[in-house]
Amino acid sequence: MEMTGLDIFHMYRPQIIELAVICQDMNRKEYESWKAETMKATPMKAAGFMGKVIMIVSAFRKAALSGKD
Repeated sequence: MEMTGLDIFHMYRPQIIELAVICQDMNRKEYESWKAETMKATPMKAAGFMGKVIMIVSAFRKAALSGKD
């Protein structure tokens, strides 16, 4: 049985949350560089899923940074 993206997300939720916390401490240049390097290193088969993970991390980072005002 093949796992769905949602199954994989739930399986790796703790790691995704940890990644979001790490990324919130990066400055803009570091974060943009991390995103580019991550997508470059991601196999094509997983690129759609990784793009969704990056969207989640970006939203978390934006919310965390807006709370620091």
